[in-house]
Amino acid sequence: MKKLFIAGALTLLTTTTFAQHKCILAVDETDEFTGTKRKATRYREAGKGNTGKLLLKVAHLQDEDGGFYAVYAGSSADLGCSTSSSYMYFLFEDGSKLKIQHGGDIECGDDAVVYNIINYSEVNKPISKIRLGMSEYYEDYEVYDSQHLINELKCIKF
Repeated sequence: MKKLFIAGALTLLTTTTFAQHKCILAVDETDEFTGTKRKATRYREAGKGNTGKLLLKVAHLQDEDGGFYAVYAGSSADLGCSTSSSYMYFLFEDGSKLKIQHGGDIECGDDAVVYNIINYSEVNKPISKIRLGMSEYYEDYEVYDSQHLINELKCIKF
């Protein structure tokens, strides 16, 4: 009976530990002159496709005019360059979809990413898949954790 209790306790502890999301920030600063606050997570592996892995990062900037959130996505697969036609397409567990066009400059190379400003409330729900489209190809990624983006957004809230 004691062994069964210990085994059950270890299982519960392991499940609880892995279920917790650890915030890892790359940026967490406040400009001492303007008061502008910036937070950003590090890139994290968030899903797997047929040829590569999906990397996601989120950022939050807040100043006297308000603020915004942004999401960045990249792949370990070579999908081409980031251009104005590049995009992230979110498929949420409730069946809704959201397409976000790339908002940055043309970027080619191994570290090309797609990013843009997002509406917090539109993406703050469980995700089942993300499609990342760049200049040459697109790839669909099954996300490892449907709560990943929600948890990352919580990490950068002010």
